[in-house]
Amino acid sequence: MSRAATFALLAAAAAAMTCPDYAAMAPPPLPPQTRAWFRGFGSMLLSKAHSNHLVVDQLVNASTTATMVGTFEYGILLTNLKEEEIRVFIFGTGMAQWESLGTYKTNRDGKVFVDVTKPVGEYTIAMVVAGDLTTVFGYLTVIEPGLQAVLFDIDGTLTKNDVESALDLFGVKKADAYDYAKDVVLAYKQKAYKVVYLTARPYWFSEETREWMEYMQLPPGHLHHKATGNLLDSNTEAFKTEYIAYLLAAGLDIVRVYGNADTDIAAYENNKMPKDDTYIIGSNAGEKGTQPVVDDYGLHLIEVVLPTPNANCAAP
Repeated sequence: MSRAATFALLAAAAAAMTCPDYAAMAPPPLPPQTRAWFRGFGSMLLSKAHSNHLVVDQLVNASTTATMVGTFEYGILLTNLKEEEIRVFIFGTGMAQWESLGTYKTNRDGKVFVDVTKPVGEYTIAMVVAGDLTTVFGYLTVIEPGLQAVLFDIDGTLTKNDVESALDLFGVKKADAYDYAKDVVLAYKQKAYKVVYLTARPYWFSEETREWMEYMQLPPGHLHHKATGNLLDSNTEAFKTEYIAYLLAAGLDIVRVYGNADTDIAAYENNKMPKDDTYIIGSNAGEKGTQPVVDDYGLHLIEVVLPTPNANCAAP
C-alpha cells in the first residue's frame, strides 16, 4: 500500500479527533498590569540587566495535569531571580479572554511551577514578573491519543547550516532558511498536522529561537530546547531520543520527521520512525535508508508534501 493510501485510511478512520487549534495560539493582549515593588533590593538591581526568561512548552494527553515551568534570569551570567512574585495567565481553546492562574513566588533557582488542567486544545501561558513587568510566553498543548504530528529539527534543517544559526543566536544576523522550508511547514499546518520543533539549542536561546520563527513567519508550534545551558553539550542524540519517546508515550502520532545530522537520524531510528517518512537534508541526505531532500525544499514540497492528505482530525 502506498504512503498516500495509508494516510487516507488513517484520516477516514479517526475523523472525529480534534485538530490543533492554531487560531487559539494568537492571543489578545494581556490585561494591563500594575508594577509592584520587588521583594529584594538585589532583585531590583538585577532587573536592570537584559531578561532571559523562559516558559517551557508542555504537551500532555487529556488525562494528565501539565506542570508549566517558568525560569527567570537576567544578564549574560543568567543570574536567577529569587523569591520574587510572578503573575501567571492562560488563554486558549474555548476561552474568550485571559484567565489568571494566580501569583507564584520563584524559588532559589529562579523557577515557578504551575499545575494546569485543561481540556483538549492549544493554550498560551503568560508569566509576568511583578517587579518590572517583563513578560514571557510559552505554550501548552493538550491532545487526544493519536493526534498526528510532523517534527522538525531547526539548525541545518530549516536553517541552511548550523554556523549561520549560531551567528543568529549571538545577534550577528538572522539565519537564512532553506528555500521553501517555510512553505513546507505551513503546508503541514494547513493540513492540520501538529507542528513540533525539536532543537538542541540550550534553553537560554529560547527567546531568539521564537524571534527567528516569527521573522520567518513559521507557524507557532510545540518548541522544545535542551534543558542544559551548555552550547557545546554533546548528548544531542540522547536528548532527542528521550524527548521523542516522551511525545510518543503521551499519545502523539509522529507521522513524518525532518533533520540533517547523524544525531537526528539516530534519534529517529531509536524511536523506530519509518525510514520512508524520515527526510534528511544536507550532507547526510539519504544516509541509513532515509529519504533525501536535495538542495532545497522546492521539489519535496511539490512531490511529497502537497499530495499528503489532511490529518485525521476535525476542526476544533
